[in-house]
Amino acid sequence: MTLDLQRATEVAQSITAQWQGEGQPGGAIALFDSNQLRALSCGGLADLAQGTPFSADSVVRFASVTKHLFASLVTGPLADVIALDDRLAQHLPQLRGPSGQVTVGQALDMTAGLHDLRETLSLLWLSVYNATQSDDLLAFVAALDKLNYPAGSEISYSNTGYRLVEEALKAKGIFFAERLQQHICQPLDIHLWAPKTWFDIVPGLVPWYWHSDGGWQLASAGLHLSASGSVRYLSTWLQTLLRD
Repeated sequence: MTLDLQRATEVAQSITAQWQGEGQPGGAIALFDSNQLRALSCGGLADLAQGTPFSADSVVRFASVTKHLFASLVTGPLADVIALDDRLAQHLPQLRGPSGQVTVGQALDMTAGLHDLRETLSLLWLSVYNATQSDDLLAFVAALDKLNYPAGSEISYSNTGYRLVEEALKAKGIFFAERLQQHICQPLDIHLWAPKTWFDIVPGLVPWYWHSDGGWQLASAGLHLSASGSVRYLSTWLQTLLRD
């Protein structure tokens, strides 16, 4: 099947054109193959207060797209440190309950049955805006005596597995932010960041918004494990995956 680049570009432009309304946050769409960035289309604003247009170099939070970067490190350069068949308790002995018997692979592929900590904390009146400490979260998971279902029997989206694998690596002195630089950013000459929480400063980061009945509102979150960067640099990394 031949790629119709002109038509694809027109579709991308028709989408980004919808973000050109007055005072509206925007975004960018990149069209690329394994060899080059074929087209870029941008629309809307990166910063509503400053009126800055969104560009392919605007730095944004990757949020759960970070999981792909993290998993590529676990299954690639860190595969000799932690294996997908390892039980979490092998690396985090404080997980003495059923969560410790979950494998690294199950933690990463959403079949672990682990409670999603963000949802659980919300039930305990800790909102998404609350900054939480990693040591406290690990102790909280260790105290839970049940899974949502037997590990491997179902699929259910949960951030907790990724956080536990991150903690397992951290216990060995291996930090995601450092390995992101070593194995991805430096070899590709790109700039990505992995702050501890969403409250940490990221160079050039554009604000995050949500829409209420009263219009666009500034937002934030106290979440862990979220990288940041631009669509241009994210595309560069994805191109290397296409090239194997």
